[in-house]
Amino acid sequence: MSSSGELPDWTLFAEREEPLESEMLAPALEMAAVLQKHHADAERASGETDAIRRTGLEALAEQAVFVFQLESALARYEQDLTQAPLAKIHRHLRVLKDQMLAALKKAGLEIIIPLGKTFDDVADSVHVTGWRHLEEFTSEVVAEVTEPVIKHNGELVRAGQIVMGAPLEMAVTKPRDGQTEQAAEQTD
Repeated sequence: MSSSGELPDWTLFAEREEPLESEMLAPALEMAAVLQKHHADAERASGETDAIRRTGLEALAEQAVFVFQLESALARYEQDLTQAPLAKIHRHLRVLKDQMLAALKKAGLEIIIPLGKTFDDVADSVHVTGWRHLEEFTSEVVAEVTEPVIKHNGELVRAGQIVMGAPLEMAVTKPRDGQTEQAAEQTD
């Protein structure tokens, strides 16, 4: 305004939108919101890290199964492989297998072969894929290990695959068409 008492020309001014109402938060509330966002970001990152760790452990466990299978194959064909022309190859493969096992152990992996253990000893860490009922078994024990139990620092990473053995008298006979289970046992 001028001192002459004249009113300003209001047409010269452009109309502006009113600012949206904003709520002014106390500094403590703003800090709490920032900390809450930081905490959520940290939890998300921790979850991603755990998923990456789990994926890595599963890959190591898979490698451990392959090493176990290599070890089994070497043992199964040892007699053939130790013949003169193949003896060097057999020795070389054994050394490689031992190096792989050492690397897995260094990474904290434990390869457990529960052969001969009772079912109660291994129930929480294996999947039973079959049963063998033979006279040589006096109780329920692990008769064959197709995949070992893999643990990392005592934590189960991968359950083993086993075949259980049991006494012959524990075999369940399946009834034939039209027979009861008792009748099937009497005819077998």
